[in-house]
Amino acid sequence: MTDDAMEPTGPDLGDAGPGRGDDPAGDGPGRDDLAGEAFRAAFAREAHTFQPTSADDLLASLPTVRRRPLRRWAAPLAAAVAVGMIGVGVAAVIGSDESTSNPDASVADRTTSGGDWRYESIGDVSIKVPEAWPYLSPPGDQWCVNEKAAKATTAEPYVGLSSGFSTLVLCTNEEAPSPIFGDLPARFWSTHIELGFVTPEALPEGETAADGWTRIVQRAGEVQLTGYADAEHLELIRKVLASVRVAEADPLGCPATAPTSVRPPAAFDVETVKVSRVVICQYYADGLVGPQVRTTSWPLQASREIPDPEALLAAIQSARPGGGPDRPKTCIETEQRGPDFVLRLETAEGLREIWGRAGNCRYNGLDDGTTVREITTANCAPLWGGRVRLWVGSSAVMERCQPS
Repeated sequence: MTDDAMEPTGPDLGDAGPGRGDDPAGDGPGRDDLAGEAFRAAFAREAHTFQPTSADDLLASLPTVRRRPLRRWAAPLAAAVAVGMIGVGVAAVIGSDESTSNPDASVADRTTSGGDWRYESIGDVSIKVPEAWPYLSPPGDQWCVNEKAAKATTAEPYVGLSSGFSTLVLCTNEEAPSPIFGDLPARFWSTHIELGFVTPEALPEGETAADGWTRIVQRAGEVQLTGYADAEHLELIRKVLASVRVAEADPLGCPATAPTSVRPPAAFDVETVKVSRVVICQYYADGLVGPQVRTTSWPLQASREIPDPEALLAAIQSARPGGGPDRPKTCIETEQRGPDFVLRLETAEGLREIWGRAGNCRYNGLDDGTTVREITTANCAPLWGGRVRLWVGSSAVMERCQPS
């Protein structure tokens, strides 16, 4: 990686800004925090320069893998950190299940679709999928990292998760490449749907059939939908792809792009309201929708309804004013940006919004436009589930938002 890949640090990195939380430990950043933030900032520009690593070499250096994001980086993980595994575990790359971040997913991911179907949204596009479909990470070219998890994806149709990160393990398959699944061994082929954006490496539009399987690639503007199906589920996948809905807001009310201002313009005091419903709208931070692929706006990544809105509200109300937890001394960038996610609160007085940041080294917190409150386990952990995932963040944030 060249020296100019790293953006220069701004003045006085120890200053988190007025009204923001600083390092509560007061002992400054560790080497893992500094490395994580630096590599995350350079990832989009430099990922293409890294070469695949053999499975034996990389797996020999990995610590015991738990089904949770990694929050510490040791020297043996330097190569993995460099390609984007900042606070991301191998389980996030393949085979993730609902127990990772949302034990009440069957309730939490019902939407306004009604009946036995639910909506899934990305950008300005929404589709309907069967309510019973779980969320799993397609094994792709990382199948050999965890073959048990890869095999689990073949049990039933599912909605694909994508963290945007890779271990860059080079998995070797002796079978002939498939026109549908590439180098993925046949024992891991599965019926599922993937939602993403059109990138330079994106599959071409159209339908491809081979070996009893069909792949359908469909685009709507910048969004790309890909369905994989065996003969038994082909008509179901066609029905899912035919349900495409393009709109400025998704069925849960989430705008297709994130707000561009720093703080909510309609300020209110969260301590004075009661809620009947809370929806989280998560956005692609920095518009980064793929390695080295940015959009001009921050598009919607996913949305979901929070299963216990009253408990979440109480946790927000009881959080300490001041924001955080932050690690400002690890920051590469000093400019405050728009929110990573928006909480839409339905109250007796009408709709209210809290803007949140939870994946950064500074400016983390929940902002009602009047007060920025601290991120805690009680007000952050319940946010994630379905395709709404906190894939990456500083160790201070991940310890609170992904504690299990």
